[in-house]
Amino acid sequence: MNSKTHNFILYAFIAAACVLLTQTGCDSLLPSEYKAQEYTASSTEMAVYPYLAQNHLDSLGNIIDSANCHIARMRSLSGLVDSTTLANNTDNQLIVSRFNQLADSLDTLVRDSLLVISNPEDAKIGYSTFSVTAGQSKEIYIYISLHLTGGSSTTSNNINEYVVAELIRSDSSVVSSTNEMENVLVSSASQTVLVSSNSIIVPLINARYHVRVEEGLYYMRFTLSNSSAIGPFKVYIRSL
Repeated sequence: MNSKTHNFILYAFIAAACVLLTQTGCDSLLPSEYKAQEYTASSTEMAVYPYLAQNHLDSLGNIIDSANCHIARMRSLSGLVDSTTLANNTDNQLIVSRFNQLADSLDTLVRDSLLVISNPEDAKIGYSTFSVTAGQSKEIYIYISLHLTGGSSTTSNNINEYVVAELIRSDSSVVSSTNEMENVLVSSASQTVLVSSNSIIVPLINARYHVRVEEGLYYMRFTLSNSSAIGPFKVYIRSL
């Protein structure tokens, strides 16, 4: 998709965006700062949006279409070790002592393709793996897009939920990243959620992380604000 100039008047959209971006540690957006402004998205940024906008889930967040995407699980480390080992080790201790062994049981995330992440264990914290090989770009962006629902008379909406993504080294240290969301990323792509019969426009991209990595194997740790309210979610890892 070619780079275009977009004019957006942000009202309810910005109010929802403020909550989401504040939750994820990104810069908050104030309606008074934006009113009517022009934003220009780069062609590389815009190329990611159609992937995240693809609908692979039904209204309940269940995966119904695996075409044109890769489905990967986030798994709790507690399900990969025996009860005695679990009782005597934290996640970080397990990563240090059994990094390669546990990695063999985790799904691998690919870059430059849409990923749909499932959470079969309904875990608050889960892991997949991500590898960087010789010749691959050492600079990546990680985009996250949630399947947001407006709720019903028996279920609450999840528009305020979020997912945090971190790359973990074999010594359990976290790879440094930045997660600023530029204005254009919020304004250039949106999704509509029906809440109490009212249509609310919210960002399509809920988080974006800029990471510089070295060659090797990493764990990707996903931390969910509310595992019972967040079903499968979409991830796109873009090479620079």
